[in-house]
Amino acid sequence: MLQYLLKRIALFIPTLLLLSLLVFGLSKMSTGDPIQVLLEDFKSNQSTINVEQENKIIQEIKVKYGLDKPAFYFAIRRSSDIQNYCSIENPRTNKNFNQLAYSYGNGEKTAAFYRAILQGYVQKEKEQTLDLLVLKQDAEEIEQLLNIIDNENITSAWLDLKNNKTRYANYIPHVQWNGFNNQYHQWLTNVLKGNLGQSYFDNKPIATKIKDALEWTLILSLISIFVALLIAIPAGVYAATHENSKTDQFLSKLFFVFYSIPNFWLASLLLVFFTSNEYFNWFPGYGVGDISNANSLWEIILIRVQHLFLPVFIWTYGSIAFVFKQVRNSMIQQWNSDYVKTAKAKGLKQQTIVWKHAFRNASFPLITIVGNILPAIFSGSFIIEYIFSIPGMGMLTIQAFNTRDYPVLFSIILIMGFLTVLGLLITDVLYAWNDPRIKLKKSFN
Repeated sequence: MLQYLLKRIALFIPTLLLLSLLVFGLSKMSTGDPIQVLLEDFKSNQSTINVEQENKIIQEIKVKYGLDKPAFYFAIRRSSDIQNYCSIENPRTNKNFNQLAYSYGNGEKTAAFYRAILQGYVQKEKEQTLDLLVLKQDAEEIEQLLNIIDNENITSAWLDLKNNKTRYANYIPHVQWNGFNNQYHQWLTNVLKGNLGQSYFDNKPIATKIKDALEWTLILSLISIFVALLIAIPAGVYAATHENSKTDQFLSKLFFVFYSIPNFWLASLLLVFFTSNEYFNWFPGYGVGDISNANSLWEIILIRVQHLFLPVFIWTYGSIAFVFKQVRNSMIQQWNSDYVKTAKAKGLKQQTIVWKHAFRNASFPLITIVGNILPAIFSGSFIIEYIFSIPGMGMLTIQAFNTRDYPVLFSIILIMGFLTVLGLLITDVLYAWNDPRIKLKKSFN
């Protein structure tokens, strides 16, 4: 057993490393540049600023959020990429000049052209026209602006780029080693320390935001799981040991109906009928309730129960139906097996046969469910939390997505991925504990 556990952990660690690479890579490929979003928020409170001032602001933002370093340990770019020769802070300007470098196949000359424009800002020459120039790619439009600016250094740099056009550098790779001082290494080191960074939306620590949201998600999910297992396991076992009886048929049909009802539809229906004055105003419609220091323990419990009853019910009924079906089907196979018939023939008590022998062998589907439950406990329900305004993990994920708060969003994805892998590890260990015949090498056959 110990050897099996060590082998599983040996596979667990590189899987987590691969997960971190995937999450970090997705964060870098996501649409909507976070720097541009933060810059627009800053500019909305300021008067008009030029490119030089923008670059200084962007540099401050990058340093604040650790985006001033290279993304990874190494970078592979085309030889004509302008980033091989200079760093352009503004995302739009960088994109434009990189396209210009690709069009002319000469990153070095393009970088020289960009530096000449920056020198024009230093000399305070027609800054508004320079602001237009850094966003142009068409040669004719660029030359029209150059005639207005009438700067010999900028014009000379442009003609040098224009007259040295080539395409070979676009197809030659350039490998750059960045060392350990990069965004991924810093991010992974902070994650291992429990520091997930800061939110772009409100500058709060991400770990604090997740901790606050996790409280309500854990309350809802743990209550739901406990109730689902408490009802579904005995019902599934009883239905299996009384197969085709009226009780079995009734429970199977009832839970099939439960499983078929969409939770968002039923949640909306319950809100209409049980939270409005037009029908039965039995429960509050939204939130988790306001608690003050003047409230007694009984009053606090009553307020929470009133607010959480409907969300817990919506979260639970589908789980009961699913677990019931898994337990019943698995238990029927064991109940009709030869060893159960032998135990009956020996005169063992039915309760002993059911729970000590048959149920243990029928519990493998439950072990699989346990592995899937772990990430579900922490992720919350997007639909339920949104409909009932529960400030849990599901609601936090929706808010992070709507506000493009990528550090929060990808931190949640990382945690969910980690819990999924951990759930699989726990499932494998429980399988081996429940049935010692299971070996690691058999799982790959």
